[in-house]
Formats: sequence, C-alpha cells, structure tokens
Amino acid sequence: MKRITKFIGFSRKPREAVTYIMKKMKIRLLLFTLTFVSLHLNSQVVPPKEIYVPEILDHKIAMNLSDVFPDFSYTLLEATNGSYIGKIEMLFMDQNLILVYESMAKKLLRFSKDGRFVGEFMRRGNGPGEFIEIKSIDGNGNGALLILRNGQYIDIMDYEGHLVKTLRLSGTPVIARWVNPNVIALFYPYPNYYLNEGYEIDFIDRNGKLISRELKHSMKDTGSGIGTYIICQHNQGSLYYWNPQNDTVFTISQSAKVYPRYIFTHNGRHSDAMKTRTATYSPSLDAAYIVDLYHEWGDYIFISGFNNRISYLGLINKKRNISGDVNYDMKKWTYKGLLNDVDGGMSFWPGQNQPDGSVTKPIDAINLLEIIEHNRSIGLKVDPAKKAAFQKEVSEKVTELSNPIIMRIAK
Repeated sequence: MKRITKFIGFSRKPREAVTYIMKKMKIRLLLFTLTFVSLHLNSQVVPPKEIYVPEILDHKIAMNLSDVFPDFSYTLLEATNGSYIGKIEMLFMDQNLILVYESMAKKLLRFSKDGRFVGEFMRRGNGPGEFIEIKSIDGNGNGALLILRNGQYIDIMDYEGHLVKTLRLSGTPVIARWVNPNVIALFYPYPNYYLNEGYEIDFIDRNGKLISRELKHSMKDTGSGIGTYIICQHNQGSLYYWNPQNDTVFTISQSAKVYPRYIFTHNGRHSDAMKTRTATYSPSLDAAYIVDLYHEWGDYIFISGFNNRISYLGLINKKRNISGDVNYDMKKWTYKGLLNDVDGGMSFWPGQNQPDGSVTKPIDAINLLEIIEHNRSIGLKVDPAKKAAFQKEVSEKVTELSNPIIMRIAK
C-alpha cells in the first residue's frame, strides 16, 4: 500500500489513496462516455433537406442580373495564330492563369489573366504530361493542377506546366477533383460504376493509393440515360456533387465523406421518373417537374429543367429568402439567363466555379453585340450612360475573328 500511495503522489493514509483512484476512474469514464456520444452523433447522416420544385417555380418572381450578382467583368481571349477557339469544352481560371480546352482542335491553350495568349499548355500524345483527350481540369488553390486525361491517367502539374506526377488509374472516371491538397475524388457515374465494383466515388491520395469508396450501387440498378450528366464543382471552399439520377445533391467533406444535402421533390415525392426514364419519351412525364441541371455558387442555387415539356430556369437563395423563375427570352435560346439590366450586355447563367471563388461563363463575342441590341429592342431598363460606354468598349475590341469572351462573377 505504501508503494501505491507513493506512486500516486500521496503521503497520506491508504484509504485516501483508494478514494482518489475511484474519483479519477469516474472522471475518465465520464470523459469516455461523452467522447463516444459525440462521435456517434457526428457519424449520423443528417437526412437531406427537401426542395419542393413547384414552390420555387411559382411564376411570380422574375429576377434580373442586378437582383443576384453585385459585380462582374469581361475578359476577351486574344485571337492570334495558334489560339483561335471554336468551342470551349472546359475553362479554368486561377491567379494569373487561364486554361481553355478547345474540343474541336483538341488543344489545351494557356492565357494570362488579362486574356493574352501564352501558348499551348500540354502537347498531344500518350506519354506523361501529354493528352489525346481531357476529361476534367481542377486546381487546389495552391498551384497544383489535376488533369484527368486519356481515360485512365491523371497528371498533377504546377501552374507553369511542369509535370509533378502521373497516376495510372484502374477504372475510367469522368471527373477528378481535389478534396484537399492530399486527397483526390474520382467520379464514376452510370454506367462507369459497373466497372468500378459498383462504387460511384473513389478517394485516392496523391500517389494513387485507394483511401475509401462511397455510394455503392446494386448491380441490378440499371440507372438512367438522363442521369449520366453529373456535376461536381467547388463552391467557395466546399465540394458538391449533383446526381440527376435521384435528384440529389451531395456534400463531399474535407475528410473524404459523402453526405446527401438536398433532394428535389414534386407532388410529395422525388422524381421517380428520372430513375426509370429511358431514351424513349414517356407520357407520364408530362406533368412532372424534371430537374436536369443543377449549379450552386455562394448562397445561390440554380436549376433548370422541364415542366409539361416547357423548359424553366429557377433560382434559390435561402439566406435572402428569394426563389422563383428567372426572366429570359424564350424566342431565342442564346438569351437564356438572368437578363442583364446592369450594362445592357450578355445575360448570365453559371458555367463553372473557379478555385478563386468566382464563377465563369464563356460567351461568343459577336453574340454579345447582338444581345446588346436585343436588350435595347425589348426596352430593358438599364443605365443609358453605362450601356453606351459598355457598347463602345466591346465594339472597339470585337471582330468576326474574335475568340469567346469570359464573363466572370466575383465572390
């Protein structure tokens, strides 16, 4: 007993030593219990919030650009030998770097932040740092690019185009995204997950080692033809994944976990028609609200789809408590978006979120001039002086050979 009292620092009676040990054990048991309960609560998956589509599209609210975005800018991409762009398949902007994947000529072009052409960023080929086809481009905000190419390869490169590492993948994902500087998410939507043991998302480290898998599918799940168009983008620090097969938006945490966040519903249920829809049009969809595209930026959610075979655009901002249809010209689809009542120029609908927190959309240069005239013809209310200054600036820079213009909304 003397040894015990000496070990715990007592020079008192043995009974006091026993009492002291019992108190310490109770405290440790309490701490253990609290830790266990906390971990249990944190591990529980919170059900996704329901977004009832008919309530959003109430046909009562028409919003213009000034109702949503405080400021935006245009960047004209320089058109010269080697930099002519037919169609922009992918666009990446961060720091002093703009990358454009031109899908017609299969070129990855590099521009400076002000639109000046620098050169080709990668060469054509099958070797490391070369490509035949690019599936996705992403940046982690720390100068590291993630380029998914040639079906089963990922190149990690710096912003100067130097190859850091090449990873060979076992499957064929359609999108690769940074989860954090050391973890990469690979997405295998229908039907790709059939060749990935039924998993829709893989998480790997920078060396290509598998960390975990998420969203397991039953091999009986036939999927949906319309469900192949997924979107996974960064939203100012977080990563979201939109899967139209089940009308669900997932959050991907920094710890490589996947949680359902929103589910779109109509008539008290989510769109079962989306899961069973095939290439043949089903009359049962006539009365359904179909959400086929989803995008979020900041506190805003943008959706588009069909209701009674009529297309719609919808916008939600829970913090500002606004939602409704977006006002756009149905007569010419190129005008679809939030009508630009700021300077009378191009209407806007989000394209791609960038690592710096902005959102961008490429637009045709000549089309921009046409839309300025169109907005004048419909009597869109806009500051005349601002419109005249903007029209003059565009007219002096744009020709028939001009490359697309990048419209950028800052955070």
